[in-house]
Amino acid sequence: MNKYMHPRNIYKVPPNFTEVAHYYPEFQKYVLEKPNGKLTFDFKNADGLRCLTKILLKKDFKLDVTIPEDTLIPALPLRLNYILWLEDLLDWTLERKTEIKGIDIGTGATCIYPLLAARKNGWKMLGSEINESNKKMAEENVKKNSLEHLITIVAVSSSTFLDGIVTENENIDFCMCNPPFFNSSNLEEDKKRYRKGQHQKIKNCTSGKMDEILSNGGETEFVKRIIQDSLKLRDKIRIYTSMVGHKSSVQPLLQELKRCGVTSVSQTEFCQGRTVRWAVAWTFTNSVLKVILPLAERKLFKPITWTIKSKLKFQKCAEIVPVLLFQLKLLQIVGHYQHFSFFFWPWGIRIMKKPNVLGNKIKKERNKLIYTKEQSIF
Repeated sequence: MNKYMHPRNIYKVPPNFTEVAHYYPEFQKYVLEKPNGKLTFDFKNADGLRCLTKILLKKDFKLDVTIPEDTLIPALPLRLNYILWLEDLLDWTLERKTEIKGIDIGTGATCIYPLLAARKNGWKMLGSEINESNKKMAEENVKKNSLEHLITIVAVSSSTFLDGIVTENENIDFCMCNPPFFNSSNLEEDKKRYRKGQHQKIKNCTSGKMDEILSNGGETEFVKRIIQDSLKLRDKIRIYTSMVGHKSSVQPLLQELKRCGVTSVSQTEFCQGRTVRWAVAWTFTNSVLKVILPLAERKLFKPITWTIKSKLKFQKCAEIVPVLLFQLKLLQIVGHYQHFSFFFWPWGIRIMKKPNVLGNKIKKERNKLIYTKEQSIF
């Protein structure tokens, strides 16, 4: 699934376990050497996964994080995929690039999303948490990394999602959530459905407290409560988002948003390793959210080909097409450097020069003739 990972995700190329073990001796006991000399890592080993996550956070983001043994171990490539998707949504809908404010619903002991968002992008984050011990550990992780000026952790009740957190005079750019995947009233059936959706055995270890992986009604009902809060807050939060662990949860949530009259909705997939997660986003502003088709649907569509029947030179065509797309509001210019423009678009664009088939054929025949003449000389 790494080939479908977000193009800016640094873990698109997996970590080199040999290098990690060399520079971080504490990781050596969790790897095994193959006959060819390469090192392998067992992702089902909770202690090893916890150690690897802490090392990568320190190496790649300069974050020193404590991950308690009884709490959820965050899958770093997945968390980064979510942050990068939020970057894309904000780039697409927001002209302002500074003073970004976000809310992480159920931030957890590691406080992974606020830490990544603050360290990587300088975003101001508010993390909510219902578990007191998780809240204390999250605050310790924030303090350890000197990010108190960007991150605030608040304790909330299990019935509080967004309403009651956002103050009357406050405007937030986005909210995010990694909800408990499983239904506490029907856990075994939910796990079977989860494994069926993955089409394979679970490769990573299972970790986390009960309130981190279980909720009444499962993730669908959890996100529906966020939707209900969004109907009260409306555009006080610019973009509402949530991740889900079951593909079967996506359509009920899209239907719920449609029933509530929400018209600007987007969905995406987070692909990493052997795991896929899904996410939905919605807004009450006039912005149109960028839609990224799921992988299965992307494979059904072939790229649209547009042939320009003109005597214009290729370079001129390459200059005209982006301008036309920009005028149609299908393209957004996000930066300039010297005589180049950098574009951001939801579907991508490739401008190709059509090969001169006739010219190439004549050239081949001429070369063939020259080669024949040279042979006749000898």
